[in-house]
Amino acid sequence: EMVETNDIESMTLETSAVHLNESDATVLNIKENMNDGKSETWLRYALLLTQTHYFDYIAKMDTDTVAFPIPFLEKMVKWPRFPDNVRVYGGEYNIKRDGIHSDSYTKKIIGATYMNGPLYWLSPDLIRYITDPSQCNRTLLRTKAEDMTIGNYVNSHPLPIHRLRLSRKCYAHPLKEIWAFNKHWNKYLKRYGSPK
Repeated sequence: EMVETNDIESMTLETSAVHLNESDATVLNIKENMNDGKSETWLRYALLLTQTHYFDYIAKMDTDTVAFPIPFLEKMVKWPRFPDNVRVYGGEYNIKRDGIHSDSYTKKIIGATYMNGPLYWLSPDLIRYITDPSQCNRTLLRTKAEDMTIGNYVNSHPLPIHRLRLSRKCYAHPLKEIWAFNKHWNKYLKRYGSPK
């Protein structure tokens, strides 16, 4: 069963109880999990950052995913910027096809597409909508998979969604072992060169 994101408690954590090796890590107020609200919690936290910083988009990326900077940024510079970045949802499409999505796991998908979970991004206004329970009925739209759930939230918006498609040339997933990461990163470096 999915855990509802924390709508009441502060998005802060007593960091003295957390032993971090990194000085720039963000610790969310939710237990580590695969499909129980961690992405929603991250998106809500990132939205709080827009009170003091401006972002055209906020992304979610799995830890076993690597984005390749040059092809990713070549795509990114073409995305709408403020004030034209309204209701934007991007990533690698998963297209709902009749007959294929017929089990109980996927019957709850609404809309024609959702973005694959390893890497997707949303405009801040869309995150504001999907994290506001008075606008988006998250309980009704929740599925067993995080990427489908976020897609349902997005697709429940009453106005048209602007979708941006990302190809696998811009990222690799899953890279759970260091040798797999190195293999893909070295291919990237061979093609684009080392970062300056």
